[in-house]
Amino acid sequence: PAMVTHCLINFMFSRGGGLYTELELQTIVLKMSRLAMGILALFGIALMRLTVVNIIRNVIAFRRGAFLTSFFRFASINDALIIVGGWIILAFVILEKRGIRSFN
Repeated sequence: PAMVTHCLINFMFSRGGGLYTELELQTIVLKMSRLAMGILALFGIALMRLTVVNIIRNVIAFRRGAFLTSFFRFASINDALIIVGGWIILAFVILEKRGIRSFN
């Protein structure tokens, strides 16, 4: 099972100049169900398809000499940001799963 920990650090100053800290940790144990793994797999497949289609679209635009006008449209920039964000999310999920396996 996965564990998520929220850390809260409070700094307090006294009138005499002293510095006091308080550390609060809240941990939640998460279970990765088969449904969640299936949805994650579908997300990965959809992200791979979007990535491949976007690359093909950019290659075709580059061959026609219209890469800059095609890429700097709002929809293309939006697709690129979604693709980058999606791969970052998948990378963090994979790193988190590896970290939990090595911890256990």
